[in-house]
Amino acid sequence: MVEGRETIDGIETLRVTEEAQGLRTHVWLADDGRAVREEAMLGLVLRAEPREAALRDLDSAAPLDLATVARIPLQGTIANPRTTTALTLRVSGPAMGSVPDDPPRQRMRAGVLRIVREAAPVPGSPQAGPAEDLYVAPSPFIESDDPTIVARARAIVGDERDPARGAERLLHWVATSLTREPSATVPSAREVLRALRGDCNEHAVLLTALARAAGIPARMIAGAVYLDGAFLYHAWSELWLGRWVSADAVFDQMPVDATHVKLLEGGPERHLGLAGLLGGLSFATPEADT
Repeated sequence: MVEGRETIDGIETLRVTEEAQGLRTHVWLADDGRAVREEAMLGLVLRAEPREAALRDLDSAAPLDLATVARIPLQGTIANPRTTTALTLRVSGPAMGSVPDDPPRQRMRAGVLRIVREAAPVPGSPQAGPAEDLYVAPSPFIESDDPTIVARARAIVGDERDPARGAERLLHWVATSLTREPSATVPSAREVLRALRGDCNEHAVLLTALARAAGIPARMIAGAVYLDGAFLYHAWSELWLGRWVSADAVFDQMPVDATHVKLLEGGPERHLGLAGLLGGLSFATPEADT
């Protein structure tokens, strides 16, 4: 949407606002089409400068840590996050209404979030699955029908016929086979299997694809997890094993600990929607209120 004309650093520009998935970006364009200024998510501001000016303080500037910028602050502490089985948080901020009520694991009522780690799947349980084909069919970035993914899933599961035990094999293989390193790309399961490296997104997209290839309904989850004093953006999976069971291939957990806060369901193409929540949430433990 064109909003009008403004002068930026002595340059006549056209101010344009773009909105997608609830995210709003402002761009100032010169008459020749150059972007003079951009205000993006996380409060980031991009500004066109001469090369010499842009590089002048590059060596001395502190690197931008996006994980820190995107953190959800926590008042209080969580002593043993990876073994936490139940958690209560007070939620505040303008994005509070975006935290879903997702029983039985996650309940959100009147600004109070309660999470209880679900029971581990029991081998041999009935496996009648959800009717939606989207949980077993390939989808953008989750190429569960790719021959290399199908072959790898079969090799990992082997002769195991019980879905719960097969899921454990898939989870552990992803957790131990991928080299953990930061990634700024939108992951594709096919490419992740080829490279065997990446962050939480790569772990989750590959586990989801392998599970679907093995006949286990699966979906990706995006949210936040407690780490180093705050809640940071994170992605994991949910597998249908008679019921939805959370699985995190970064921490090799199934089910995941109770510090995993679910914010949305869907593949990497939907995760941009999380950016609209950043800076709009704060958590507090009950002890912090006393």
